[in-house]
Amino acid sequence: MSRTSGATAFCCGKMGAVFGARSGFGPVSTLKRGTLRQRIEALEFLPVLPAVVKHVVSRSVAGLQDEKVLARLVGLDPSLTAQVLRVAGTQLGAASTQLGAANAQLRAAGTQLGAANAQLRAAGTQLGAAGTQLGAAGTQLGAAGTQFGAANAQLWGGNAPFSSADAARRGGRTAVTRVEDAVSWIGLQQVRRIILGAALSPDIARSGTRGLDFAGYWRHALACATCAESIAARIGSAHAGAAYAAGLLHDVGKLVLDTIAPDDYADALDFMRMQNVFVLEAERRTIGIDHALAGKWLAERWGLPEPLIGVIWLHHHPEESFESVACPAELMRIVRLADALSQGLPADLTAKAAVPPVSEELVARLGLKPLAIRNLHDELIKEIRLRVEELGLDEALEAGLGEGAPAADRFAAPRAHAELAAINALADAETESLQRKVNRFRALHEMNLKLRPGQSFKDVLRIIADAVRQGLEVSQGLCLVADPEENQLRGKMWRSMREPASDFALSLDDGEADDRANLGARIVSVLEEVALGRAEGGWAGAALSDVVRRNDLVVVPMLGAGRSVGQIIFDVEASTIELSEEGLSEVLAFAGACGLALARYQAEALLVERTEELATAIWKKEMAHQQLIRAERLASVGKMAAGAAHEINNPLAVISGRAQILLSRTEDPEMAKALDVIVRQSQRASKILTDLMQFARPALPKLEPTLVNVAVHEVVAMVWDRLDAKGIRVVEHFAEGLPRALLDKRQIEQVLLNLILNAEHAMRESGGVLTFRTGAADGRRLVTIQVADTGHGIAPNVLPHIFEPFFTTKDEGEGTGLGLSVCHGIIEGHHGSIAVQSEVGEGATFTVSMPSATDLSRQLERAAGAAASERDAGRPVILVVDDDADLLEVLKETLLHRGYGVETAADGVEAIEVMSRAAVDLVLLDIRMPTLDGLAVLEQLRERFTRIPAIVITGLASQEEVAEALRLGARSCLRKPFEIERLLAEVRLVLSEK
Repeated sequence: MSRTSGATAFCCGKMGAVFGARSGFGPVSTLKRGTLRQRIEALEFLPVLPAVVKHVVSRSVAGLQDEKVLARLVGLDPSLTAQVLRVAGTQLGAASTQLGAANAQLRAAGTQLGAANAQLRAAGTQLGAAGTQLGAAGTQLGAAGTQFGAANAQLWGGNAPFSSADAARRGGRTAVTRVEDAVSWIGLQQVRRIILGAALSPDIARSGTRGLDFAGYWRHALACATCAESIAARIGSAHAGAAYAAGLLHDVGKLVLDTIAPDDYADALDFMRMQNVFVLEAERRTIGIDHALAGKWLAERWGLPEPLIGVIWLHHHPEESFESVACPAELMRIVRLADALSQGLPADLTAKAAVPPVSEELVARLGLKPLAIRNLHDELIKEIRLRVEELGLDEALEAGLGEGAPAADRFAAPRAHAELAAINALADAETESLQRKVNRFRALHEMNLKLRPGQSFKDVLRIIADAVRQGLEVSQGLCLVADPEENQLRGKMWRSMREPASDFALSLDDGEADDRANLGARIVSVLEEVALGRAEGGWAGAALSDVVRRNDLVVVPMLGAGRSVGQIIFDVEASTIELSEEGLSEVLAFAGACGLALARYQAEALLVERTEELATAIWKKEMAHQQLIRAERLASVGKMAAGAAHEINNPLAVISGRAQILLSRTEDPEMAKALDVIVRQSQRASKILTDLMQFARPALPKLEPTLVNVAVHEVVAMVWDRLDAKGIRVVEHFAEGLPRALLDKRQIEQVLLNLILNAEHAMRESGGVLTFRTGAADGRRLVTIQVADTGHGIAPNVLPHIFEPFFTTKDEGEGTGLGLSVCHGIIEGHHGSIAVQSEVGEGATFTVSMPSATDLSRQLERAAGAAASERDAGRPVILVVDDDADLLEVLKETLLHRGYGVETAADGVEAIEVMSRAAVDLVLLDIRMPTLDGLAVLEQLRERFTRIPAIVITGLASQEEVAEALRLGARSCLRKPFEIERLLAEVRLVLSEK
C-alpha cells in the first residue's frame, strides 16, 4: 500500500468514527500537557533522514578532518544541527562559568596585589631605596596575576568562537548560532561522535508509514535555511550568521511531535488535509500543543540560543509577539519570508516552480523589491539542486525513502561502531588529561586558600610542597626554596604519596654540615649542577628558567618576580607527567604559579620587615624629639640659672669679702663668730651658685685617657667605710681588659659621688647592696659604668624629671635638686650619656657611657714651679678692673692691706688709660663689662703691654670665654665668689713668675 492510499483509508475510517456529527469541530486532544512536556524533556535525539545520515556517516568514517566541510554536512540536517548546537552551548556554558569563577578569583587576587603594591610604594616613599625595590616587587606580583589569567584562558581554549559567544551571552546562555562556530568549538571528534550516535540511534526517520513526510520536511528545512541565508546577505543583516540555523530549525517542533506522539501527529496531519485547516490549529486540537510550542520546549531543554528559540516559537505569530522574546525582529522577518518562499518546492528540483505568495508588508519591512523576490526564489531552487547534487544526495534520497529496514542495518553499522569506539577511547584520554589539569588547578586553588599573611617560612614551604605532590601527582620528589639570608636551601622531600614529607636543609657553600647524605647521590649530583652555590647576583639556581632533564630526574624551576625562587625535582618513573614538550610546559606553568606564591610571600615578609624598621625609625625619631624638647627646656632653665648666678655672685662676693676683712681685724669673739657664720653661709651659697653655673654652663672637661676601673675603685674606697657603717654592702664587678676612657677624672669623681649619695639616701632605712659594674659596649667604642642600688626605687611619674634642676624628692634641707642635673651636664660634656632603669621597691640602676680613648699617649702637664717669694724691692702695683663698685672696693682694700699698690678701673677703656700712664705689675680683670670687655683688654695686653700679666675674675663668663681668655694670655681664672686667700695666693704666684 502506498503512503497516500494508506493515509486516505485510515482517515476515512477513523475520522468518521471519531468525529461523527461533530466533524465540523475537529478532534479533541486526550493527551495531557504535562505528559507531553515530560516526553520532550526526555528526548536526547531527533530523527535524522536515513539518506542524509548514510552520506554524512560515510564521509565521517572515511576520516574527514576538514571542519568547514564537516560543518556543511551537519548543516544539511535540522536534527544534527540542533544536537551540535546543544553540545556546544552546554560546553561553552560550563567553560564560561568556570572561567568566570577563575576570573573572579584573579580579580580578587589582583585587588589584593594592587593593595599590597600600594603599601609597598608607600613604604618605599618612607624608606627610600628599599621602598623602590619593594615597589618593583609589587609591580611584578601584579603582572603575575595577568600571566596566571592568560594561562587559565589558554587551558580552557581561549579561541575565537568562545570569545564571541561569551561576549554575546545573556542570562547564562551562550549565543552560538553558527554551525561553523559550534563545530569549531566542540571539535571534530565530538561532532563525529554525534553523527555516529545519530546513525546508531533507533530514532532514524521512519519511512513508509503515516505521519510526517521526512523527505519533504528535510527539503523544506534546507530550502528555508538556504533562503534565509541569502536574504540576510542581500540586505546586509547583522544576523547573517544566525539566519541559516534559524531557517533550518524553525519547524523542528514537527520532528518533536512526530517522535513523542507519532499516531496522534499522523491524525493531526490527516485532519489538516481533510478539513483544510491551518497546521497549528490541527496540531492543537489533536495533540493539545502545536509544533511551535513543542519546538520551543525542546530548544529550551537543549539550551539552544535565545534567538533560535524565538524563531522556533513565534515564526507563525504576528509581529506584535516579537517584543515578548529575546529575538531580533529582523531575524524573525527573514525566516518568515524564507519560510514563505520555500513553500511548495517541487520534488523535482529541475522543474520550473511558481513563486508562492508572500506578504508585501513583510517584503517592504526588509527593504526588498518584488523583483528581488523572484530572483531569490529562482536562486533558491538552483542552490538546493546544487547542494543535493554536490553531496550526492539526489539518488540517495530516492533510494532511501521507501525502505523499511533500520538505517543502521543498511549502511556499515560495524564501521560506525568501530569509529565510535575509537572516538570514545580518544575522548577518554582527553578526559583523563583534562582531569589532570583540573587536579592541578584545584591544588593551586587550595594552596592559595591556605597561604595567609604572617605564616612562617616553614608553613609556606609545607603548603607549596603539598600542592606539588597533589597537583603534579608525583610520588617521589622534592621541593626546595632558596633562603640566601640563611645561606642555605630549605625544602621538603617525599618518597611516597602516603608518607609525610620530611624537611632538609642544604648549605650554599662547601664545607658546612647539611642534609646531603639523606637525599642520595644522584639528587645531590643534580643539585650541585643546577642549585647549590652562589653566583654574582646571589643564589646560583636563580638563573634557571627552563626544565632540565638529567637521566631519570627532572628539575623544574619555580619562577617568580622574573627569577627562580625555588625548584621542583621529581623522578620520571614515579610520576604520571607526560615528558612531551606540551606536558613539560604545563608542569613549568604549574611551578610558575607556585613561584608566584613564593614571591608574594617573600614580598610580604619584606614589607613586614620594612614596616617594622619604619616603626622603629618613627620611635627613635619620637625619642629624639622628646630629648630635644627636654634639652631645650634644660637650656632655658640654664639661661635663667646663669642670669640668676651672675646677679647674685657679685653682691655675694662683696658680702663674703667684707666679712673676711672684718674677721681679720676684729678681736671680739662674738663678732668673730658672727662673721664666721656670714663667711660660711656665703661659701654655701657660693657652692649652690657654682653647681647651678656648672649645670647651666658646665666647665669643659679636660679629657685624658683614664683607667676606668682604677677611677671607680678610688671613689669607692673613699666612701667604703661610711657606707659599711650604714649597713650598705658594696660589690664591685670590674671587666678585665677594658679600653681606657677619655674623661676628666675629677668631674667623673663628682658624678660618682652624686650617684653614691643618692643611693645611700635610698637605702638609709634598711640598708642594702650597692653594686659598681664596668664594661664595654658598641664594639668597645664605649666604656660603661653602672651604679645599682637595692633601695626603694623611683616612681614612674618621677623618673622623667630626675635630671631637671631643683627637682628633688628629698625632704626640705636634705638636697638642692641639682646633683643629677650637674651629673647630666658633666656626662654630656664628655660626649657620653647617662640613663636610669628603676622599678618601685627594687632599686635603681644608673648607667654612664663614655667614649673610649683611641690614642693612649697623652701630654703630661708640667707642674708649676715653686712660688717665688714676694719681691722685697719696691711695692707691686695691681690694677683691679670690674664694673661692680662694691666688689672693686673690697678688692682694693684687701690688696692695700697686704701691702700692694692698687689702681682701679670700672671698664676696659679706663683700664687701658691706667696702663698707658702708670707702671702696672698685674691686672685683676673681669670679663663681662660695659664699653670694652675683658677679652678686648687681654688683646691689648698681648699687643701693647706684653710685660703685664693678668688674672681673670668672673661670675658669668662661659667656659668658652674662659678658654679664650687663657688663650689670650690670662695666667689663671677665678670664679666669683672666691676666697680672699686663694686670690692672694694666685697674685703672689703670678708676681713671682714675673
